[in-house]
Amino acid sequence: MKKVTFVVIHVIVMLIILLATFLLISQHAAAMQDIDDQILQPENSSQIIQPDYDNKIIQPNNNNQILQPENMVTFIVEVPYGSKGNGLAVQGSNFSAYVFVESFRHGEMNITTHLDLPDVFVLDDPASESFVLQTEYDGWYRFVDFSVPQDVPCGVYNITATASIDFQGRHAVIERTAILKVASRDEVAQMISITDVVMPSDDTGGGDLSRPVNTIVLQETSPAIKNAAKIAGIDLRG
Repeated sequence: MKKVTFVVIHVIVMLIILLATFLLISQHAAAMQDIDDQILQPENSSQIIQPDYDNKIIQPNNNNQILQPENMVTFIVEVPYGSKGNGLAVQGSNFSAYVFVESFRHGEMNITTHLDLPDVFVLDDPASESFVLQTEYDGWYRFVDFSVPQDVPCGVYNITATASIDFQGRHAVIERTAILKVASRDEVAQMISITDVVMPSDDTGGGDLSRPVNTIVLQETSPAIKNAAKIAGIDLRG
């Protein structure tokens, strides 16, 4: 009888423990749910802040933005060709100006160059040229022929060259200025002094050691040349 009573009491205790455990678990789960709800939902749903799309400030893409042209292209102008900024011209001479443009950017770049010469000069080629550079390091160049008439007054003349650039909806202009001094033949003769003449010379200006100094080498075998040399007393060596 005592064993039966002990078993019954033991079972009742176990049931009470299980029930208490179940109640604790249920309360804990309910508390966690309340915490989650508080995190996910604001206290007052009417206070939810909606983004203000209507008042959002958007910076426009300004197509007229000024480029930094010196970082976009290389623009070189030599008047006449071979001079670096300052050139010398003789009255009654013909020259070529050199214009060079190279792109530093990917994408098509529309360019128009213009060479503005003084009115007293005679331009033999178009003053303006338009072209498209396709990609980075794409280059373009032209030789523009012009002449300085014999009656042009001696003096210093300014020559202006411009490159108008259109790239990705933006526009920029680069300007270069060259100085050209026009002199008479007598003035040029006074500017230059010849100290030595080496004939023949090699491609570096050095003498040809296999020939005497100041010797002209001709490969012409015409009898007329030989007769003229004989009359002038010139010794032709070829």
